[in-house]
Amino acid sequence: VSSLAINSGANLTVNAGKQLTITGTATNNGTIKLLSNGTDGTATLVGDVTGTADVNQAITSLPRTYYTGIPVAAPATSGIDKVATFTESSNAWSALSTDITGTMNTVGKGYLIQVPSAANISFAGALNSGDKTVGLTASNKKYNFLGNPYPSYLDGAQVVANTNVEKSIWYRTKTGASTYGFVTYNVPTGVSIPATAANNGFIPPMQGFWLKATAAGNYTFTNTMRTHNTTGTAIPLKAPQAAVNQILRLQVSKGTALDETVLLFNENATTGYESYDASKMMNTGTGALNIYTVLGTENLALNSQPEITYGVEIPVGMNLAAGTYTIS
Repeated sequence: VSSLAINSGANLTVNAGKQLTITGTATNNGTIKLLSNGTDGTATLVGDVTGTADVNQAITSLPRTYYTGIPVAAPATSGIDKVATFTESSNAWSALSTDITGTMNTVGKGYLIQVPSAANISFAGALNSGDKTVGLTASNKKYNFLGNPYPSYLDGAQVVANTNVEKSIWYRTKTGASTYGFVTYNVPTGVSIPATAANNGFIPPMQGFWLKATAAGNYTFTNTMRTHNTTGTAIPLKAPQAAVNQILRLQVSKGTALDETVLLFNENATTGYESYDASKMMNTGTGALNIYTVLGTENLALNSQPEITYGVEIPVGMNLAAGTYTIS
């Protein structure tokens, strides 16, 4: 729509899976409700609109840990049992807290939440729009845990356009019956690791994710990053054609748990560490699996080379507990 006005006491509801784009002036003196369910997905909103909102996210797997951002300022939440924060300078999690409102209060940062039984979580408060800035830490392992601050998807190409971050995005998800692991998405190549976690480069609303800093400074989310999910249409971050990328995936697995590393050959890549490569975020915890390649001092989830060269050896590393594993 070209403009929007919601009067005091009035509600505007966007049904689950539906999209609302506001291209012009928006005045919200009432309440915007963005709904979600496990079948249709989550409603998304793109446009410069603020005011009171109630943003919902359906939860289809319970109980479980999720990684999220906050789409409203100082949210009143429901459906969340406990929350933890990530400290980049020590690469460590805080203790779990039941003080949800007192902990989830920084727009643009990511949070670990535990959802015990609710089929839906919600965030009520002043809707986020416009520039939202958080600091980047370049100490320790340099991975910064951020959260999508908008009730819309983020265009991954815009997200990694900041000069202070590498060109990959990392997520954490459940990889086995009781294990969690990192998913790597490299924007220039469109490659997801592991392949079973393939995505189209768009960061969902309320999604927590990691970026790796190349220098300390500020990171600013902007409205130009916002988009709706374009799955099924022309995806700007789609992977290059098969003729451009030649891919070898190495996988280590044990039961339902697995981890993967990728060797990619592309004429635009170089032999050094650059944007076509992605660092390895090591999986931790009981039963965690890690496989990676080594380039100089870097452990890589994605190692891109310009061509397949006879006689060149590429070291492969693994970090595993004692046991029997399958490598394929």
